[in-house]
Amino acid sequence: SFAESGLDKLAAWMGRIRYDHVEFPDRPVFDRLRESGKGAVLIGSHLGNLEMIRALAREDEPGVVNAVVYTDHALRFNKLMEKTNARFRTNLIQVSSFGPDTAISLREKIERGELLVIVGDRTPPSENGRVTMVDFLGHPAPFAQGPLILASLLDCPVYLFFCLREDDGYHVYFEHFAERVELPRAKREAQLKSYMQRYAQRLEAYCLKAPHQWFNFFDFWRSKTNIKA
Repeated sequence: SFAESGLDKLAAWMGRIRYDHVEFPDRPVFDRLRESGKGAVLIGSHLGNLEMIRALAREDEPGVVNAVVYTDHALRFNKLMEKTNARFRTNLIQVSSFGPDTAISLREKIERGELLVIVGDRTPPSENGRVTMVDFLGHPAPFAQGPLILASLLDCPVYLFFCLREDDGYHVYFEHFAERVELPRAKREAQLKSYMQRYAQRLEAYCLKAPHQWFNFFDFWRSKTNIKA
């Protein structure tokens, strides 16, 4: 499944897979967002083929789609993708941590009505990255706080989306998550965990739909006490 996903990404960037080859039952929700002119945060995951959506977006021209990524673990593949299509790095925002400068830059993009895509199931690259333990597939698992904290700082709508390979081709699922991520100081930790648990539940539902397509190869359920093992 992972090999097929990589080949499909190449095919999409080479123009061999078009948007009309992909089922998008939630397209009206996406169209309403684009017609509103609002920027938004789209939280994806390592489930399915997130990168193919960015390639197809150029053909369909729904607006500017920025991918916020960590690329340290995929340098060779990214270089291959760039050789396939020079536009691969366009709107690819590489970050190692979220600081004030990053937040300001991303907020400017939201104010211009652009979309920011970020995965919500990746633990921080540094050991001191902030995570919250939530239930996922029957066990507590650490999810990074960064994506939802960023969404709260950007004060914009948040959507979830997944692109799964099914028997008749790719299907895109796009759903509204929150009009705003609100984290009041008095209830910040509890509210943040509530949002993160909701995300984990939706990811779980789609993982059960396509279990072989969750391409997160880290020891995801390890406890914090074993984080250095």
